[in-house]
Amino acid sequence: MQAMKWRRAFVVLAVWMALALCAAAQVRTGAIAGRVLDPQGRAVAHARVLAVRVGTGARRVAYTSASGWYALPLLPVGRYRVDAQAAGFARARTPAALALNVAQTLTVNVRLLLRGVRQTVTVSANAAR
Repeated sequence: MQAMKWRRAFVVLAVWMALALCAAAQVRTGAIAGRVLDPQGRAVAHARVLAVRVGTGARRVAYTSASGWYALPLLPVGRYRVDAQAAGFARARTPAALALNVAQTLTVNVRLLLRGVRQTVTVSANAAR
């Protein structure tokens, strides 16, 4: 009788652990990637790109490559504000929060302007598959 109770408890525990592992395997992330350019369309190397999750304030930072590309992979889904800055340039920020969905890659290309000049951020949301 006692052995049967232990066996039942073991089976329940094993099923619970299997379900927990399955739940943990659920991917609920997306990515933000793009390029940072100067006013003439040339790549800005080593620019700092910051994504801030609206509501939680969670922050992720990436730096651009020599060709101006950056990537922020494995971001939890949600709404993000993105800004970029580099030495000699004014900071650029997305005009509104961007919605990031599961398995989506948002393309956020940023054109930095020289300090003291008005700026525009171009955002194009493409779902990469």
